[in-house]
Amino acid sequence: SVGKCESDLQQDYVALRTLTTPSQDFRRKMDSCSSVSTEMMLLLKRRYADVDKEFDAIAVKDSLLQLLQREDAKSMYG
Repeated sequence: SVGKCESDLQQDYVALRTLTTPSQDFRRKMDSCSSVSTEMMLLLKRRYADVDKEFDAIAVKDSLLQLLQREDAKSMYG
């Protein structure tokens, strides 16, 4: 799952930090990973909550487009 992978990555990152100070670029990438993972989990939880409702492609598209409106979206999503 996304949450498990992100948790494993965070544990490895903490272990790395005990050995050395990661570069600024690496820290930025870890911050982006955490942010994207949190957003993905939130979107998945919303989808699961609506599983018994009729699928609304427009609403799903709108929720995904909201992610791209964030100030840091360009640096995270390209």
